[in-house]
Amino acid sequence: MVGDLGKLLKCQMGRTSLNEINLKPFRGLDSQFLRDLKEEKLQSILKFERKHRKSFMVEIRNNFLDLYFLGHGIEVKRRGEEYSLIASDKFNPKELLPDE
Repeated sequence: MVGDLGKLLKCQMGRTSLNEINLKPFRGLDSQFLRDLKEEKLQSILKFERKHRKSFMVEIRNNFLDLYFLGHGIEVKRRGEEYSLIASDKFNPKELLPDE
């Protein structure tokens, strides 16, 4: 860790380039994921979160979502062009949510 910090500081001081220091990539979000989150496929998740803040939480990182809802964890990951949900077999949201 300290070695990587020293390399990064040298880069910021103009002594070397980012390509030369070979750091691990930061756990960021790519442009397609951000577009899906703000405007397309995942937008409804954020809208739902705004309406149900007391019982629903979204963690966003590394181009996937962790959703926590009424004591259950749900993972949303991109698979090609689509997204898949991974949850416990015990989680059945239809039993927990009123019809809208």
